[in-house]
Amino acid sequence: MSKTLNHLIDRFVQAMKNERNARWIQGEIADQINGKFGYKGLEELSRATGLSVRTLDSLRYTARRIKPELREKYTNLSYSHFREAALAAQKFVKVNPDAAEADPEWWLKAAIEHGWQSDHLRAGARFHTPETSPESLTLADRMAWLQKRALAADHAFHEIEMAVTRFNEQHAAYFGSTLDLLAVRSAAKAS
Repeated sequence: MSKTLNHLIDRFVQAMKNERNARWIQGEIADQINGKFGYKGLEELSRATGLSVRTLDSLRYTARRIKPELREKYTNLSYSHFREAALAAQKFVKVNPDAAEADPEWWLKAAIEHGWQSDHLRAGARFHTPETSPESLTLADRMAWLQKRALAADHAFHEIEMAVTRFNEQHAAYFGSTLDLLAVRSAAKAS
């Protein structure tokens, strides 16, 4: 490779690292603001940054639940994986804090073991709740159970994508507009 290409690749990789670190720093600062000034502080931060209080709260919660040691251990996962793992574990903490799934690392391991993207992790967590968790199964069997449900959710989203594409191909000219795939997927997730 040329020297210029190597230099550009290095700059790109560094920018990715900076972006990943920025989210953690933002979350830690938002958590400090919330700790000292409460919700009013987050509202002020929201006005100053243009980020919603919900986004700030998500950054804050993720930074608090995912310790630096865990971030360093799973550097190959995206920030979104960590956020989804923290949120998935939260469901179990409320009902059974001793469950393996109450630890975000359980979800991170599942993502790595099964090659999940963050949306697969979210889909798996939607189906794997304290109410539906097969506690009598071994950890390996629970992981397989969760994998099957995540794949089913992914298949359902693929079916939605195909249906939207077919609809747009067949009816867009008649209606004069097309369906927005993201809007349809969001509506499907909400239901």
